[in-house]
Amino acid sequence: YDHLLRGVDRLYRLDSTTFPEARALLERASEADPDYAAPYAFAAHWHMFNIAEGWSTAAESDTREIIRLTDCAIQRDPANALALAIQGHARAMFFRDHASALDLIERATTASPNSAWAWAFGSGTPGFVGDPATGIHRAERAIRLSPLDQQVFFSYCLLAQNHYLAGSYDDAIRWSRKALSLNPRFGNAVRVLAASLVATGH
Repeated sequence: YDHLLRGVDRLYRLDSTTFPEARALLERASEADPDYAAPYAFAAHWHMFNIAEGWSTAAESDTREIIRLTDCAIQRDPANALALAIQGHARAMFFRDHASALDLIERATTASPNSAWAWAFGSGTPGFVGDPATGIHRAERAIRLSPLDQQVFFSYCLLAQNHYLAGSYDDAIRWSRKALSLNPRFGNAVRVLAASLVATGH
């Protein structure tokens, strides 16, 4: 558990210096207790960030690793909402398998209705399939459930992304800026902000 907490702390910094340490600590947690589901789920999240931030040198194998690690977590804990939601998000984002993604997200929010992570990761796929209003609702729920969490910048960014997809560009600008105020290194928030500024002629 100590290795997990230290790994998660480094994971959310998104600092290129400490980011590799996060993976090593999460792997150490799995080695110390191979039956503990959480390190596998957070390691999958590490690979998700690694791809999204443009740091991966092998995106295809990293994508497969997300599925493998979330499968490991789900085998150990079928109600692990983080693993279910990450796999759903990955299947939508990398494989365009939206039907499986929506099913996994439903399982995540049913298994743990108070998991901010389940609602945050569950907010991406609706936007991908043309339903940003549902994405906005889910991201807002994630923020209400965990407004002061270290990871709330991620929920702000997905809220901004869905506002962009809904054509509410001023809201997209506001929320992406809020995400960046909490974590200036988060590349996806920069991309959403840039696209929203272009959309408003700025």
